[in-house]
Amino acid sequence: MTKKMNRMALKKIGEKDFDRFTFENDIPSLVLFGARRCKVCREQIPIVEQVAYEYRGRIEAYWVDVDKHEELFYRFRLQGIPNIVIFNDEEIVKKIRGLNSKEGLIEIVNGILT
Repeated sequence: MTKKMNRMALKKIGEKDFDRFTFENDIPSLVLFGARRCKVCREQIPIVEQVAYEYRGRIEAYWVDVDKHEELFYRFRLQGIPNIVIFNDEEIVKKIRGLNSKEGLIEIVNGILT
């Protein structure tokens, strides 16, 4: 299996559908807040995609472009990008700032799923 096949595109969401895909979801939602202009964000995207692929059906993964959806960035009082926020059972369970490894994200996701 090639590297590309182990990935899946993150679903892009904005203000209009954010609550439906995160707070109202039956499974945990991992949301990557970032911007295409951000080099570190672009490095984080494939890592999140790989984790989403490995945990498909158990978590949902989304992308929020903070340049287009600044209100969401401020709503959750985020400081800097990239920033990953994990939602479960209608609440925020984890905020993670900066570039994160696949192994680190898997450890966090496993902790939430158990």
